[in-house]
Amino acid sequence: MIQCASHYLCRFQAENMVSGKFQLVDSDEANMDQILAALGASDAIRQLNKTVKPIFEYSKDGEDYVAKASVPAMGKEHVHKFRLNVEQDETTLDGRKVKSTYQLVDKAIVKSEVWNGKTVTYKFKVTGDELVTVVTLGDLVATRKYTAC
Repeated sequence: MIQCASHYLCRFQAENMVSGKFQLVDSDEANMDQILAALGASDAIRQLNKTVKPIFEYSKDGEDYVAKASVPAMGKEHVHKFRLNVEQDETTLDGRKVKSTYQLVDKAIVKSEVWNGKTVTYKFKVTGDELVTVVTLGDLVATRKYTAC
């Protein structure tokens, strides 16, 4: 089992917000790679995606949500704030400049991200101590599972 530096209780709070700290433990790499290729991601980004086990931490600060992504083995960390239903410019952990919008749909946070003229969606949903992210681009779908740490 993967352990993080500190333990956070993952949960849906009363306002149905994803919160907690989670590390990638399982990913549909073949489909995720197809999605990244279809988006036009570089070989370096695609290879990085296959090898790293990022940690994501979600919290809420007033009306803002805070998403922190890190790859401890690489010394990389990225923090961004967002509000539901507000389009924003965002730089991803791998350095891509995207337009994104977050919404609350059926007790899950759904992020729509536009990059290279294509829209990819990420559905983040917590069940028990697991965060499941479903990534969709057209007919391509990849599932990534994270465990609380």
